[in-house]
Amino acid sequence: MAVPKRTKGRPRKRQPKPGERVSLGLRVTPNLKYALDDSAAKSGRSQSQEAEFRLERSFHDQDLLNETMTLAYGSEGGAILAIIGAIIREVGFWAPQIAIIDKSSNGRWIDNRFLFDEVVGALNQIFGRLRPTDGAAPPKQFAALLDGIGQRNLDAILAIIANPDGSNTPPATRDWGRQIRVRLGDAGARLLVPKSSPTEPSA
Repeated sequence: MAVPKRTKGRPRKRQPKPGERVSLGLRVTPNLKYALDDSAAKSGRSQSQEAEFRLERSFHDQDLLNETMTLAYGSEGGAILAIIGAIIREVGFWAPQIAIIDKSSNGRWIDNRFLFDEVVGALNQIFGRLRPTDGAAPPKQFAALLDGIGQRNLDAILAIIANPDGSNTPPATRDWGRQIRVRLGDAGARLLVPKSSPTEPSA
């Protein structure tokens, strides 16, 4: 009787059933492990359950962020903001690394001229590539209304950030203005400098 040939290599792994738990090999830093242990103890979950919970929540939070940005700024606006955020995150990663060597640096990309210019260069490329070829002028009926609409909106937004509790600030935007001002930190002072007072340093 012929003996069946043995297949080479490792045996095929059984596909897990829906809802079945599978092992995940993972190495983390001690600080992350301590934080995970502490969170697990507070929540009453095991370390594995806490890790699974937080991984699942990270994916959910990312989906929620995408949905929120789309709802707030539209599909195209949300996508462009996501690209801008990714660029700032990747370039900004180097700010703390630079601060380790350059003790005069505060570790923030927005306060580092080199990294800031790298971000601006990338953003210029994005909008340069996206710039449409059609619609160079608005319809005559809207020409006067739309003339300088970008600058007017920028001025209005900066006025809200500069003085969120001002009498001319709509109540619905006051909390937004305060939050933006706080999140900008010291960089907000540069953003709010009047146009008549340029701060561009000489090269």
